[in-house]
Amino acid sequence: LSECLFFFAPAARTRQPLMKSSGLLPAEAAAGASQALSSAVEDLEFRNYLLSKRPKEKAPEARPDVFMSTAETKFGALNEREDAEEETREDDELERLRQQRLQEMKRAAAQRQEYLSKGHGSYTEILESEFLKQVTASQLVACHFFHKDFERCKIIDMHFRELAPSLMSIRFIALNVEKAPFFVAKLRVKTLPTVVFFKDGIAVDRLVGFEGVGTTDDFPQSRLAARIKLGFEKETAEGEED
Repeated sequence: LSECLFFFAPAARTRQPLMKSSGLLPAEAAAGASQALSSAVEDLEFRNYLLSKRPKEKAPEARPDVFMSTAETKFGALNEREDAEEETREDDELERLRQQRLQEMKRAAAQRQEYLSKGHGSYTEILESEFLKQVTASQLVACHFFHKDFERCKIIDMHFRELAPSLMSIRFIALNVEKAPFFVAKLRVKTLPTVVFFKDGIAVDRLVGFEGVGTTDDFPQSRLAARIKLGFEKETAEGEED
């Protein structure tokens, strides 16, 4: 037992109380703790000071090549969209023009059929009884008053046969003066050949002989064609008002 007391005695002698009855640390311990706290505060303040002096890290700047690549991509997409819209507009315009042209062709074909049904495109001799019907059936009519034995009347016949297919809007007819005394007198036909131009059934001009187309029998056909067109530009022929 004495050996046991000897063994535990040193431990009992070195043990120090941690706190006094008052509950406060001993003066030496308090001073050490205060110094440690001050050191910790000073260390923290120094660390904060060092951190404040450290250069701030900048946000990574956008790389020019990346920016340009993005811009080019957006610009390219915009161009593609604009090109697509432009192509759509062009396609719509082409379709509109195509439809317009198609309608014009249909109207022209229908007009041609109407002309053909009225005898346009050919040169025809008519009877006096058909005269009024013929000159009122078409808007433009060129009537040649002829005599079968007059050479210059035959020259007009030749040109009218050749011009009729190309001047489709004009109805070319011929009336034998020997078989149409009433209209010869009514229209005051005194010289042969005479061509009277009718517009909407009204005589607006006349070609007497070769006046205005040539002084010889071999005048150019183009000059006669021009004279015919000029004749239809007038509103009322001189001497035809009554």
